[in-house]
Amino acid sequence: MKRAPLVCFACLALLLALLAAAPAWAPVSTSDGVWVWQNPLPQGNLLDGVAFPDATHGWTVGGAGMILATTDGGATWIVQGSGTTDDLSAVTFVDATHGWVVGAAGRILATTDGGAHWRKQRSGTAVDLSGVAFTDATHGWAVSGSYGVNEAAILSTSDGGANWTTQWSGKPDLQLYAVSFPDASHGWVVGIDWDTGKGTILATADGGAHWTKQKSGTRHRLYSVAFPDASHGWAVGGRGTMLATTDGGAHWTRLTSGTTSDLSAITFPDVSHGWAVGGSGTILATTDAGAHWATQSSGTTADICGVSFPDTSHGWAAGGSGTILATTDAGAHWTSQSSGGMAFLSRVTFADASHGWAVGYDSDAKKAVILATTDGGAVWTQQSPRTRHDLLSVAFPDASHGWAVGDQGTIVATTDGGALWRKQSSGTKVELSGIAFPDTSHGWAVGTSYNNNYDATGDVILVTSDGGAHWRKQWSGTKAGLWGIAFPDVNHGWAVGGNTGSHGKVGRSMILATTDGGAHWRKQRPGMKADLSAVAFPNATHGWAVGGSNRGSVILATTDGGAHWRRQGPGSRTDGAVLCDVSFADASHGWTVGVRLDLNSATLTAAGVVLATSNGGATWTEQNAGTSNPLLGVAFADVSHGWAVGWGGTILATTTGGEARAAARHR
Repeated sequence: MKRAPLVCFACLALLLALLAAAPAWAPVSTSDGVWVWQNPLPQGNLLDGVAFPDATHGWTVGGAGMILATTDGGATWIVQGSGTTDDLSAVTFVDATHGWVVGAAGRILATTDGGAHWRKQRSGTAVDLSGVAFTDATHGWAVSGSYGVNEAAILSTSDGGANWTTQWSGKPDLQLYAVSFPDASHGWVVGIDWDTGKGTILATADGGAHWTKQKSGTRHRLYSVAFPDASHGWAVGGRGTMLATTDGGAHWTRLTSGTTSDLSAITFPDVSHGWAVGGSGTILATTDAGAHWATQSSGTTADICGVSFPDTSHGWAAGGSGTILATTDAGAHWTSQSSGGMAFLSRVTFADASHGWAVGYDSDAKKAVILATTDGGAVWTQQSPRTRHDLLSVAFPDASHGWAVGDQGTIVATTDGGALWRKQSSGTKVELSGIAFPDTSHGWAVGTSYNNNYDATGDVILVTSDGGAHWRKQWSGTKAGLWGIAFPDVNHGWAVGGNTGSHGKVGRSMILATTDGGAHWRKQRPGMKADLSAVAFPNATHGWAVGGSNRGSVILATTDGGAHWRRQGPGSRTDGAVLCDVSFADASHGWTVGVRLDLNSATLTAAGVVLATSNGGATWTEQNAGTSNPLLGVAFADVSHGWAVGWGGTILATTTGGEARAAARHR
C-alpha cells in the first residue's frame, strides 16, 4: 500500500519484463531550487505520513525527501529542506517544535525548531525505516520495513535521538510497518511475518526492554496501529482488515470495516473517535470505538496513506500525487488543500518559452487529457481533446498548429492553439506513440500493433503533407515496435524502437532513417541490444536516442546523421533506470528524463531521473528532479526554459536549464 505498483507504456516495457478552488502556494522546488513544481500544487510526490500536534501546526512527508509544513492549518504549505532525496515514510511531532522523520536507507531526521532546520541523526542501520513514535521530546521508537535483506528491527532512543540503539531484532522474513506508544512504557508494533503468512503484532510494557508477540488472527499484513491509552488499540491492514483490543492486546477482535480496500493508516485522538484511510480515497470514521464505521467522502480517488487528528474535529489526510485533505468538522466535510490534475502525462512540447502542451490519460475519468499554458506553465488549463483514447505524443511547430496521437490510431489536431481540437483520420487502429511536425504542413507519426502479450506484430509510419487533412502509410518493413520519431526538416527523419515484449529478452535496437521525407526508409545499426523510446535531432547531423537495456539506461549519439552511432552517458551506475524521452535545444545542450527503480528494495520504489549535457553528450550530469514519480516526457524551448512531465500529473519546470546550484552528481 505504501508504494503503488509500477505500470507503464512503451519506455517502461523493459522494466516490466525484468520485474515479470484551492489555496495559492509559492512554487515548491527541489533542494537546489532549479526545478519547480507546476502541477500538482504545492507538489506531486506521494505523501506517506502526516502529523499535526495541534490544529494549526502540521507536517507531511513523502517521496524524494519531501517535507511540507504549515502553521495555519494548511491554508498555506511550504517546503522545508530535508537535505536528502531519500523517500521519507513517517513523521511525528510531540509539540509544535520537536519532530522526527524516518525513511529509506535508515534515514532519521530531527528538528527542535518546527522544521526550520532538520538535522540527520545516526540510526545505526541502512535498512528502510517505515514508522516512528515519540511520547515526549526524549523517548522515541522507530521500526524497519525491510524484508529478506536484513533482520527487521525496532530502534529506540531516550535522549531525543542523539543516540539510537537496536532494541529488538527479528528474522529477515518479517516486515514491520508502524509503531504506537501512548506512554513511555506501553508500545505496539505491527507488520507481516512472511514465513507464517500472518499479520504480526508485537507489544511491550517496559518501554521496549522486552517485546512479546500477540495473536493477530489475520493473514493480512498490518500497516498501522493506534493506541490512545494503554488498553484501547486498533490496527488496520490489507483488504480492509481492522482489529481492536480493549485489554492492551491480550485479545484482538476482528471489526467490520465495510471496505475491501487496503487500509494504510489509523488514528484515534481518544478511545471513541477514530479515522482510518486507505486505497482509492477511502476514509472511514467511528464515534463508538469502532463498533460501527461510516464512509466519509474524500473527493479523491488517490490512495490516502497518512492521517492525523489532534482533536476530534480537526483532521488532515495525505497520499498519492501530493494529495492533502483537511476537515474542521470531524470529517463531515473534507476539502482539498492541494490542486491540479493527477492524470498520467506521457509527453510535453513547447512552441516557445510561453506556449506549451502536455498530453496523457485520466484513468479515473476514462478520457484523454490535454493541458495547455500560455505563460510558461504558471497556469495550466485543460483543453478538450475530443477523444477518450490515451494520448501518447504531441507536436506543435508553432503556437497555433498542433497534433496529438495515441491509442487506436487516434490523431487530433488544432489550428488555434488548442481552443478547438478536431479528429483526423489516420487510417489505422494501431497504437501511435510518436509524432513530428517540422512545419505546419509536413508531419509523420509512428506506431505499432501488438498481440495480447504486448509483443509487436507490425510497425506503421504515417505521413501527411497537408497538415493532416490526408494521412497515408509509408513503408517501415519492421515489427520491432516504433515509439519515437524526429524530423528536424521535411527531408531528414529518424524513427526508433525495440520490443522487449512478454518473453523478457531485449532485442536489437531499431533505428530507421530517411533523407527524402520518408519515400525511402533504411535501417541504421546502433550495434547494441536496447529498447529505444525517443529520439531528438536538432539538425540533420546531430542526434540522440534514449531508452533502456537489461544493463540500465541507454544514450546513443551520432554526429553524421546516423551513419555511425556510439554510446554515451551514465554507464552502469544507472542500473535499473530507463530513459523515456530526450530534448536538445541545440547540438550541445540536451536533457533526457526517465525513471530509476530500486529492484532490491523490499518496497519497490522509483525516482524520476533527469540527465543533462552542455557538450553534446561528452559528459552527462544528473540533475535533482525532486520527484519520486516516473518522468516520461521532456521539452526545452531554449537552453534555459524546460519542462518535464510524468506520472501523477507531474509537471516540473526550470528557467536555468536545470543547472544545479549545489554540486551535482556526475554520472
